[in-house]
Amino acid sequence: MTFNAIGYFIYLPITGFITIVVGKSFHENGIYYIKSIVPEKKIATSLNNLLLIGYYLVNIGYAFISIIKWEHISNLHQLIEEISLRTAYIILLLTLMHYLNIASIALWSYYKNKHQININ
Repeated sequence: MTFNAIGYFIYLPITGFITIVVGKSFHENGIYYIKSIVPEKKIATSLNNLLLIGYYLVNIGYAFISIIKWEHISNLHQLIEEISLRTAYIILLLTLMHYLNIASIALWSYYKNKHQININ
């Protein structure tokens, strides 16, 4: 078995674990943030579910693209380095996606509230 194959068998479970655990956490706790901005329960729940699906799709896609980009690994040092680097990249991607989603929802809420017409 080559070092690349060993790397794939190590990297994919790590990435899968991180993706699932973080995704569940975002989904369970993010609904409170979304409900504070979107008062309609059905819309808030639907938005939260769509964010989770998008999150999973982006992470699965990134994991497979990341594997395609691996160069030939010839020793244990390179294997550890490659797994660490690819895992760090996916964690940074998750962080960036999380803050972009929060900012997008906050901006949407601000815009919605600023342009809301009161008929009183």
